[in-house]
Amino acid sequence: MKKHKITVRLKREAVEWLREQPVSQGQAIEDLIEGARRKE
Repeated sequence: MKKHKITVRLKREAVEWLREQPVSQGQAIEDLIEGARRKE
């Protein structure tokens, strides 16, 4: 269940981050996934 909570939190952060970024959505998601990998 821990993994699910992390996913929900990441999705929420992704939505907020995407609103701030004038980047294409696909690239923004790739950047977010890359950032999440670095945090681990």
